Amino acid sequence: RQRKSVLDAAKSVFDSETAAMVDVLDATSKLDAALETYMIANATEDNPLDRSHLIENPSFEDYTNGWDVISMSRQSNTVFTLKKGENYLEKWADRGKKIPNASVSQVIKDLPKGRYQLIASALHIQQTGSGSTTNSGDPQTGATLYAGMNEVPVTAMAQYTVNFSVVGEKEDVEIGLKAVNPTGNYLCVDNFRLQYVGEISSVDCVEEMNQLIAQG
Repeated sequence: RQRKSVLDAAKSVFDSETAAMVDVLDATSKLDAALETYMIANATEDNPLDRSHLIENPSFEDYTNGWDVISMSRQSNTVFTLKKGENYLEKWADRGKKIPNASVSQVIKDLPKGRYQLIASALHIQQTGSGSTTNSGDPQTGATLYAGMNEVPVTAMAQYTVNFSVVGEKEDVEIGLKAVNPTGNYLCVDNFRLQYVGEISSVDCVEEMNQLIAQG
């Protein structure tokens, strides 16, 4: 009912030939707010609400601004075909060797309560040849995409998704890619995205509490 009243009020302003600009701007602002409220209330994993604007410089087009980077560098070649834009982040060593520990991270401040998905394109492999994005042998270990306490292993070149929840009204959440004792010689990441997928449930709260307990 409230959404309908906002729509009706906006239509009345937009249809008026004598409406002042301040009224048009006010109606537009209220319409945007109503739409945002509706999209939040109806967000699901199948119908997510994009929140990628909360990630600073998600595809490293503005150098590495906004990120804390350890032992990784920006690359502009076309080897990593899942990159978005001109650049991506990588760490590389000769085939057969192992890259050192490396990471890229940033903290999203005051993320509102709810369930989220962090998505990024990444790979961690032992290359089969020069310029290869195919892994040699068993999947490599040591690299993960993470958000808060949740993480998923990164191996073959693919899009990876981390599900996580914000239980408090607002929380700071660290996101990124890290490699600890990695076994591969090639590590890449690009195109970070954030999606809101709905309100948290009691199950989500229990899972978060169990993770806190497990981490001491």
